[in-house]
Amino acid sequence: MQYYSASELKNQLAAIIDVVQREPVVLQKKGRDVAIILSPTEYQNYQRYKRHAFVDFCQEISEKAVARGLTPEKLNDILSTEQDEDSIIE
Repeated sequence: MQYYSASELKNQLAAIIDVVQREPVVLQKKGRDVAIILSPTEYQNYQRYKRHAFVDFCQEISEKAVARGLTPEKLNDILSTEQDEDSIIE
């Protein structure tokens, strides 16, 4: 990963765009990291990773809930109770 300041970005945009095609680029302002520039491919890979991580997390939570006795009927009861409480507040 390469690092560039905001002023370097202004002066070397074309060259930095070329670098981004090979690796992410970190932009710094006053010595602090403020942004990361990714190629479209890297961004799509990141999005795909996040989706898979979310699905894995949901599966893990679901398995734990079932192991603790949560059934579809109990879940419906919980959700309908919460919905009733929300309507009382309104």
